[in-house]
Amino acid sequence: MFENTMDIFNTLENIKNRHIDCMNDCDDIVNKCHKVIMAKSKKGSLYGMCYPHPKLTKYFIFKGKVTKNDKKQDFVHYFDDEGKLLLTKRDVGKKYLNYIFYYYYERHIEVVWYTTRKNCLEIVGWIEYEKDDLIRFVESGTILKNEISSYKEYLFNQERDKVVQRIYAKPFTANGKPIQSVTSFTKVEGA
Repeated sequence: MFENTMDIFNTLENIKNRHIDCMNDCDDIVNKCHKVIMAKSKKGSLYGMCYPHPKLTKYFIFKGKVTKNDKKQDFVHYFDDEGKLLLTKRDVGKKYLNYIFYYYYERHIEVVWYTTRKNCLEIVGWIEYEKDDLIRFVESGTILKNEISSYKEYLFNQERDKVVQRIYAKPFTANGKPIQSVTSFTKVEGA
């Protein structure tokens, strides 16, 4: 666990800086991914039907279906030969609104959103795990003017079958601590 929220803001900033040119990876990922799944969402979903860690589907529910009709899809998921999700294209009106890149490391997966609407990174985060167990999912708020000013942190296995969600935002309070909101839930629909 991180001892203070500034560590998390700094980690998010590092992820943003490392993957600022993520669109340079896009063609290589698409060319090497032989498994592609297209999906149509029934309700507004951010990530689509596929997540880079299978246990996330327990908490983040997708309402939709697989489609073979590329004119009806609003998500395209690209998998490598090992079955790892490397890229999700989130489609709106035949213009890709978001490219969601997944970068795999030993105990975490970095998540990077690129938006074609503004041609820049929009959200960054990471999923932390130990063996098959989720530990946490941290995701920045929308990056505005190249600054990360908020994030959500989902803590798994704090309570049986529940997730604790903490939200932090700048500006900080007068005592130098970030504004914090804490909730807990079992499932998040449409996330």
